[in-house]
Amino acid sequence: MRPDAHETLGIYQPGFADSVAPANGTVPFYYSCEPSLLPWLSDKDLSLAAPVAAYWILSLFFHALDVWGENWAWLNSYRIHESAEVKSRNLVSKSRVVTAVILQQAIQTIMGVLFLEDTERVVDHWARMQKWSPILVQSTLLYMGDPLRAQQFLQTWGPSIIHFIYWWFIPAFQLFWAL
Repeated sequence: MRPDAHETLGIYQPGFADSVAPANGTVPFYYSCEPSLLPWLSDKDLSLAAPVAAYWILSLFFHALDVWGENWAWLNSYRIHESAEVKSRNLVSKSRVVTAVILQQAIQTIMGVLFLEDTERVVDHWARMQKWSPILVQSTLLYMGDPLRAQQFLQTWGPSIIHFIYWWFIPAFQLFWAL
């Protein structure tokens, strides 16, 4: 390739990376542009109330299965322990368990009130995706080696790749990292 041939390729032009970024368009099914998931409750309040509500709903459900399950013969085959065995092993009273759970949930909720932010911020997702364009262009050039093939590849697949990285790969990575 001639030394001045690089200058004629669009991939080396200053605006090429901007053309690779997706234009305003589709968002994934999980995204909501509303400021809050529920219109009558802020996301901060929902994140504080949801674990407590889920715990009590599931606890009451399993307690009901335990109490009423003795009368339902079909549930007995799914028991891990016999009821007498469970009663002999539980050395803590139910009232102490409820008190300990309420204390733990109170501490959890207080910490959430203190440390969770309640700011409603507007995020320009398209500008954030634009920041990934130069990284993708440089990585593609480095990987492919041939500027012409890299340019053709990026013109065809660049917006889709950035869209996938921004909306799917990064959130999945954050989820698995948090686990």
